[in-house]
Amino acid sequence: MKILFVNQFGPGSGAPTGRLLGELAETLRGRGHSVQVLATDRDYGVRRRGLSRWGHELCAHVALFIRMLWCGRQDLLFSLSSPACLLLTAGVAARLIGTKHVHWVMDLYPDVAVALGEIEPGLLEGLLQLLLQEEYRLCARVAVLDGDMAERLQSRGLAEPLILPPWPPEVDWPLENGAEVPACWMYSGNLGQAHEWRVLLEVQALLEKEGRPVRLILQGHGAQWPASYDLAVRLGLKQVEWREAVPESRLGESLRAAGVLVVTRKPAVAGLLWPSKLALVRLAGRPCLWIGDVSGVVAAELSQDPRNGVYRADQVNEMAQWLVQVLLQEPCDGKPGRTAIERQRLMMQWCRELEQIGSTGC
Repeated sequence: MKILFVNQFGPGSGAPTGRLLGELAETLRGRGHSVQVLATDRDYGVRRRGLSRWGHELCAHVALFIRMLWCGRQDLLFSLSSPACLLLTAGVAARLIGTKHVHWVMDLYPDVAVALGEIEPGLLEGLLQLLLQEEYRLCARVAVLDGDMAERLQSRGLAEPLILPPWPPEVDWPLENGAEVPACWMYSGNLGQAHEWRVLLEVQALLEKEGRPVRLILQGHGAQWPASYDLAVRLGLKQVEWREAVPESRLGESLRAAGVLVVTRKPAVAGLLWPSKLALVRLAGRPCLWIGDVSGVVAAELSQDPRNGVYRADQVNEMAQWLVQVLLQEPCDGKPGRTAIERQRLMMQWCRELEQIGSTGC
């Protein structure tokens, strides 16, 4: 079977979506399929705003569209969500070359942009929604990352999509042999507009005011990184550390160097995007502090483990108390999960789905 993967970021770009495509492509090649990955950008993490950002994404659409047509007929065209609304471009290209289209929704556009105030709702946004709704209907298969995202699409009349979360990167967990749990909490990953970040510094300010020997680590990159420095200075924080993003070879070691791992998402974007760091945090063996919507699928799943904390962004005092208990009074050293098993399970599910679609034409 000939499969064409399409996304703005490809393997080697550093983007989580590029990693997913690259690993799935290799798995499918190992099963005897011919797989080609089309991508246009290796500058993942470069900050672009306003006209520069939209112009860059428009160029990516044009370049990907031309290359999809140039590749000619395939058995399947498999697209992700970057650049924004790639579903439209890939859908048109799939029909022109007579190929079945499978779409894996990573971010629900233009809803995310509206929720974050990047575009205003109106006539153009409404027209775009109608076009996207039709493209979803024409896909041979649509997959989403969790039940909240599935509910969003089903509310617009789409048939029940496949729920398939991303698999974690391949990491090596350090052998600690009963090492003491560090009295620090960590946010690792992209610090963008969709994430609650001010509350992290507000909670740390309360801990420092109380004289608690607890350190906050911010590791990674993102548009809000400079603003986090500024707010920390204004709050007079002394126990905050900023770290560069680490390569995947050291990611397991870095996560285990914290006693609590933080995952955040603004309630406004619940069901519109899924925090990719969650896949690995769940397997790290450390308690997870979830900050965001408390009634969605992610919060419900994390609440099943009594070690985790699930809070709204305005529950600063409660989060501070929880951190004191978990880091200073009852440190928890759980055993890391087996990432290889989870990776294999999810990748093989995708392989079976694509092979079935390619063979039956459904």
